[in-house]
Amino acid sequence: VEADLRRPRLHRYLGVSPELGLSNYLAGTAELTAVTQAVQSTRFFPASAQYTSGDNPGRNNASAANHFACIPSGPLPPNPAELLGSPQMSSLLTHLSGVADYVIVDVPPVLAVADALVLAPHVDAVLVTARLYSTTQDVSQEMRNLLNRAGARVIGVVVQDVPRPHGYYQRYGEYALPS
Repeated sequence: VEADLRRPRLHRYLGVSPELGLSNYLAGTAELTAVTQAVQSTRFFPASAQYTSGDNPGRNNASAANHFACIPSGPLPPNPAELLGSPQMSSLLTHLSGVADYVIVDVPPVLAVADALVLAPHVDAVLVTARLYSTTQDVSQEMRNLLNRAGARVIGVVVQDVPRPHGYYQRYGEYALPS
C-alpha cells in the first residue's frame, strides 16, 4: 500500500498506474477492487517461486508472483494525514490483513510529516529505513522516540547505501555475482 500521499514513488518501482489509488478509496470515490492492481513481479520473484502456506488452506501452490498486488497512492490529496488517520484507513488495514499474508505500507519519512505516526498504531510492526552515513544518531533517536510515543512496534532497520567491497563474492567461484 503506497501511503505516501505527498511524494509517491512506489508505482514507478512496481510498474503500476498511479491514476487511481488509495486516496480515491479513502475519499469514497473508488472501490477497493478498482484501486488494487496486480504487479508483474517476474523481476521480483524467480519463475520457480512457489507459494506454500499451511496457514491459508484457501490457496494452493500457485506461483507467488500471482499473489503480489499494489494499491498505489492515487491523486495527491490536500489532506494526507487526515485521510490516513480516518476510520476508512483503519478499516482498510484490518480488511487487508484478513485477506493477505503480508501487508506492507510505504509511508513518508517519520520526521518530515506526521503520516507515519498516524498509521503506526494500526499496523502490526514497523520496519525503519535509514541511509548509511546520512542518518545521524540524533535523528535515529528522535525517530525512535516519536515511534515509541505513537505506539509503534519497531522490529528492525534496513540500512540503505551500504557499499559492497569490490570482489567480495569472488571467493565463491561459480556463485559469484557480476560486478
